[in-house]
Parts: sequence; C-alpha cells; structure tokens
Amino acid sequence: MTKIMEQWEYKTIKLQFIMKNKKGLFNLGMDWLVENFDEELNKLGEQGWELISTIPLAVPSAIGGSQTGYFYCIFKRKK
Repeated sequence: MTKIMEQWEYKTIKLQFIMKNKKGLFNLGMDWLVENFDEELNKLGEQGWELISTIPLAVPSAIGGSQTGYFYCIFKRKK
C-alpha cells in the first residue's frame, strides 16, 4: 500500500509597520502599529491559509525617532 504524503502550498506577504518611541529618548518603551493586520489575516484565514511564521525587518532611523519596517508573513495551506 502506498502512503500519500500531504501536499502544501506556501504564500508570503509583506505588511508594513511603524514603531514609535513613546517614552522619550532614553526609555525603550516601543509601540508597534500595523494597520489592518487582523483584517488581512482574517481574509487569508477564510481562504484556508494558516500563518506559520513572521519575520520583522526594521529600517533604522535617527535616535528617538520612528522606525518603519515590514513583517514578512509566511502562510501555508493544503493543496
């Protein structure tokens, strides 16, 4: 008897985020803002995609300023 292996397809998307320093120059309290993150994840979930990993990549900025970067989100679903 031959065992059939599960087949998967993968998808990556890039979501922009803004990281703002809320507490001043010498404090490290950061707040991450990603607009419509839940909405985008829910749309993909309805299509059968499962989020399996995220990779945040920040773009450096001046000390005390905001940083803009991206989440690379990796999804999979059965074929």
